[in-house]
Amino acid sequence: METRERAEELRGRILDSVRAYGEPLPREMAAAWHGYLAAALEWGLVSAAQHAELSVLLPQPTGDYITHVFLGTAEGGDGAEASQGGGDW
Repeated sequence: METRERAEELRGRILDSVRAYGEPLPREMAAAWHGYLAAALEWGLVSAAQHAELSVLLPQPTGDYITHVFLGTAEGGDGAEASQGGGDW
């Protein structure tokens, strides 16, 4: 399956989730989708542009959680930068 076809399949699945759970998606469902899309990008199953296009279909978390997952923390960091902003998203 080509990345274009895969991205369209993922778009359909995300939209199915929106229909089933309502908009905005519940925080837990959005977090699961963000993780799924990050894995697809990491493994080269979707391009960076496709990842960005799909991600805008999801509620965005406050703070810097997604960057933290992709890049990790600075050596000795405690992850505090990701927890800034707190609250729901």
